[in-house]
Amino acid sequence: MIAKRSTIFFLLVSAFLMVCCTTSSLSSNQDEKQENICEPRAKICSSLKDVDICNDSGSEWAFYRECEAEEICCNGDCVEADSCDELGDGDSDLPPADGDDADSDFIEGEDGDSADLDTEFEIEVDEVREETPDDEEPILPDGDFEEDLTQENDFAEDDGDDLNDGDETDRIDDHEPDSEPQEPDDYPDCPADPYIWNHHWDLAYRLDPVDQQLTDVIVCGMVEEWFVIHLEAHEFIAIVAEPADFTNNSIDLFEGAENAAENNYVQHSATINGTSKIEFQTNLEGDHYFRIKREFGEVTATVTITLGGGGGRDGNDCSNPIRIDLSEAIPQYAIGGRLFNLMTNNYRGSCVGEEGRDMAFVFTLPIEAELRFRVRSDFDVGIYLRSQCESEQSEYFCEDVTLYQEEEPQLLTPGEYFLIVDAYEGTTSGWFEVSIFRLAPE
Repeated sequence: MIAKRSTIFFLLVSAFLMVCCTTSSLSSNQDEKQENICEPRAKICSSLKDVDICNDSGSEWAFYRECEAEEICCNGDCVEADSCDELGDGDSDLPPADGDDADSDFIEGEDGDSADLDTEFEIEVDEVREETPDDEEPILPDGDFEEDLTQENDFAEDDGDDLNDGDETDRIDDHEPDSEPQEPDDYPDCPADPYIWNHHWDLAYRLDPVDQQLTDVIVCGMVEEWFVIHLEAHEFIAIVAEPADFTNNSIDLFEGAENAAENNYVQHSATINGTSKIEFQTNLEGDHYFRIKREFGEVTATVTITLGGGGGRDGNDCSNPIRIDLSEAIPQYAIGGRLFNLMTNNYRGSCVGEEGRDMAFVFTLPIEAELRFRVRSDFDVGIYLRSQCESEQSEYFCEDVTLYQEEEPQLLTPGEYFLIVDAYEGTTSGWFEVSIFRLAPE
């Protein structure tokens, strides 16, 4: 009898322990289920791309996706158009909710109650849209809710705020255009100027083919200012840029057909003593482009364009040389500092000038004096001195001048002398500065 009672007692204790373990296991599984947030509960078709939404409790979410062009939304899933079964006529492709049968059209709500899929979705939308202003009526999906989702739900994918998509926030308010031109975003550090948006040759500011002056041309570091002018064949053009500070600047001239300007480079100017200048006689009729550019910083330039018929320019030949005025009143007198551009190839010295362009100067020496000649240039040139401009036999000296050179002093008697600056190469052209010093007698 005692043994029988012990057995019964043992069985009761065992059953009690089994019930406790089962309860603990269920509680553990439930806790684990609560921690596994955003577990898929339903899959709903819409026009949206993939969007993941958790409700406030984090225990449920809906997965929205966009059907392909050849598919339709059928029973909450995307299927081929000819393989769709109406609700109740076939098995649903919806993944089953935990604890529900695969064929069920219901999912479990937070409070344990069963709810229809559409009703449950409306509840989730309400929870997501809690911040909807009080004065706005929420638009809940009803049937095909593609448009409602796109425009109303907070979790709808941003459409980039495109115009004409029906959203009132896309309306453009009427406003007056800016009165001042704005600099393109490519050059945020450069202020606007009267010749705005001419920073590339195909946007060049067109000039009338007459003498003119452009004021307040802003030249900003590493930004080019482009201009275009139509010139006749054999026409002469001079372009001078003279701001108060035009160091680190240059002018480049191009000739030729439109759309090929950058392949027809013909002239370049360096800057000496704060002035940039180009003089050029055209070969062809047509548009000619020139640009002003600056290495760094910013400056406001005044650009003067002068046109002429070509030929007969000062210094082009011995018939019209550039005159230098020597003074006998000052023991050491520097003349020069003027800038000229080589245009023609008329003469040849004993050391230079076979093919290069040349320019002639003339001066009258009133007394016997010892003179020193100095030439500074940005290209390879030579100089020679003559008593007769076109006579090589009257040459006093011929000297190669490489960037900077001072000729040995020359003792000259009173009379007229010609100094010719000549380039080595036929295509070479640039800027130079000529100075003559009269040395004081010992």
